[in-house]
Amino acid sequence: MRMHSPTHPGKVLREFLGDVGVTTAAKHLKVSRARLSRILSGNAGISADMSLCLSAAFGTHAGIWYELQTDYDICGHRERNSRRSSRSIGRRRKEVRRAAVTSAAQSMRGMGLPSATVSFRNFNIKD
Repeated sequence: MRMHSPTHPGKVLREFLGDVGVTTAAKHLKVSRARLSRILSGNAGISADMSLCLSAAFGTHAGIWYELQTDYDICGHRERNSRRSSRSIGRRRKEVRRAAVTSAAQSMRGMGLPSATVSFRNFNIKD
């Protein structure tokens, strides 16, 4: 069963802020507007110190914010690794096909067939 990707903690924070503007919230949290904006847009994560600021401001446990970020990071890492392994499997298939075509061409040459052209899917080997 495939699970959905967790929401970036910046989106959760946006809901907590409600109608409060970024500048006002940044002043209240005592962080720069740019830093808060990057978190809200999903371009930066919530660090341990930001977790403490948010917990103090909203009366939540600091671990909640940090766990949201960790879950998001782990899921992203898992998805990136999955894409990498799919690409390496594809490359390996191409290598196996290429080896099979090369072997077939060499066998044909070994049988004394003149200047053979062997084609297997997208791999062409011409003598």
